[in-house]
Formats: sequence, C-alpha cells, structure tokens
Amino acid sequence: MAEKKDNVTSKFKDNVFCMLYRDKRNLLELYNALNNSAYTNVDDLQVTTLNGGSYMKYKNDASFLLCMSLYMFEQQSSKNPNMPLRFLHYVSDVFRELFSNSMLHRRSMIKIPVPHFVTFYNGLGKWIEDARSLGIDEASKNYYEENARTIVSTWGDKDQSLNDYANRTWGGLVSGYYAPRWEMFIDEVIRSVSNKQPFYADAFHQRVTQFEIDWVKSHERYPSEPVGNAVEIATLLMNKYKDSILKEKHNENN
Repeated sequence: MAEKKDNVTSKFKDNVFCMLYRDKRNLLELYNALNNSAYTNVDDLQVTTLNGGSYMKYKNDASFLLCMSLYMFEQQSSKNPNMPLRFLHYVSDVFRELFSNSMLHRRSMIKIPVPHFVTFYNGLGKWIEDARSLGIDEASKNYYEENARTIVSTWGDKDQSLNDYANRTWGGLVSGYYAPRWEMFIDEVIRSVSNKQPFYADAFHQRVTQFEIDWVKSHERYPSEPVGNAVEIATLLMNKYKDSILKEKHNENN
C-alpha cells in the first residue's frame, strides 16, 4: 500500500511538471532563464515532447527545438544514474520524428540540432545530498554542504543585502528555514502587543540573522526521497480552505 502511495505521489509531481511545460510560453521562459536570453516569439519554438503514442516507444517530460538547439527536460525527485542513457533513447525518437527515413538517403549532409539534456531535482534533501557527495572526507563534505545551504539562504555572510536572493520553495527548506523565521516574527509581534511594548526591530533582526547563519552551518538531514502523498495533502488543503477562497472570490466579484 505504501509503495502504491509513493507511486501516486511521484506520478502527481510528474504530471504537474508536464502540465506546466505544455505551454509554449512557459517553455520559452525556461529557455531564456537557462540561456540568459530574451526571446519573445513563441512561434519560433517547436514542441518535440514525446507522448508515447502508438508508434513511439517513449514518453518524456518536456522537449522543444529552438535555434538549432534541442532541449530535453526531465523532472526527478530522486537521483537516477541512468538519466544519460534515458536521454539518448529520447533524442533518438525525437530525431526519428524530425528526420524521415527518406531524408537519410540524401546526398547532402543533414544538419541536426545540438541536444541539451537537463534534469531538474526538487527538494532540499537532494540538494544537500548531491553537495556532500562531492567531498572525499567529512570535512570536505561539510564544506560543500555549507556552500549548498548558503546558496539557497543567506547567499553570503551574515547580514548582507543578498539574503534570500536565490530562495526556493523546496520541501525541507520551507519547514526547516522559512517557517521558523516566520514563527520568530509572529511570536515577537504577539509578545509586543501582549506586553504593550514596541517591536524592537533591530534586536529581532539580530536574532533572525543569527538563526540563518546557525542553519547554514548545521547538518540536519532532510529527506531526499518523496515523503507522504501529494494528492491526499492537496485534497485535504482544498477541503479545508475552499469555502474561504470561494467567499473571497465572491466578494471580489461584487
């Protein structure tokens, strides 16, 4: 039963990723983000995502052709050492779609797009696990972990202007980093109101920045595999808040 739930969770995450990148506008935005470019014409982009039809062997999450570059994307929640081989299978099927068998017998050389393979991993646990894997001993593993934590939190030393520059809404990062900061803020506001005292912003800021640095230098482990059932959680939240959301929407329309 637990294995079935994990499969449902993984399938749900895959479907969300695939649904998001069915839209050519989102694909173009992703391309621009990866290449520091500013393309705006979605008609220049040709979607090549494999849908596993009757004559196709494979399905992949998303792929497209633009400017003689073929980008192929997969979203994973855990490490898969066979991704390079999977991408080779995918690109082979895409090339069969782009270049018919009759084209292969031409006398002139066919120019093929350059393939780019990108795998996205979600979750803080995977991020830290991959960073630590670069180390050869405990000291170097801790060094790489601290750098990985710094990138997604303070972006540097304590109390500097780029704090949260590369923030992520990752599982683990929300519960272990963002939520405690919010709790500190809410507790301080309640204390100030209850005691009829001013909110001491400078003192609070010092507490928060110290928490951030302590978190960066900590070694708390986070799950690197999916935990729980995303469908069940989403249903629970929908049932809990749908009346409030619908009421707010009704008030906005009136």
